Amino acid sequence: MKHIIALCLVLFYSYIVQAQEYFSINTDDGLSENNVRNITQLPDGRMVITTNGLINVYNGTNFSYMHFKGSDIYPLASYDGFHHSYLDESGKMWLKISHGLILFDFQKDKVESNLNKVLKELGVNYAI
Repeated sequence: MKHIIALCLVLFYSYIVQAQEYFSINTDDGLSENNVRNITQLPDGRMVITTNGLINVYNGTNFSYMHFKGSDIYPLASYDGFHHSYLDESGKMWLKISHGLILFDFQKDKVESNLNKVLKELGVNYAI
């Protein structure tokens, strides 16, 4: 009996794996550029693809874009690493880039332009 259950599970898993379809996405599909720096999945299932200067939001069919300016970037003088994204409990994405931090609000489709104020509201009263 255990062997029959195991065989059924293996066959079911094989069917699921074969049913999945994978494909690449590039500029022909609407991605702003092919130099991807970071990929994050939002709680609602959308994918956020960060390129050099633009946030690409992919809903599975189409792209939308969020632009950010130099003035939207909070300075992180001591961080010289790669792009890293962090989602907070409210669904906002904090993006750490080389020497900077940017906050994106996908519910309002906007970039937080006064990150210093947001950090102070969170109790951060010193330069980070």
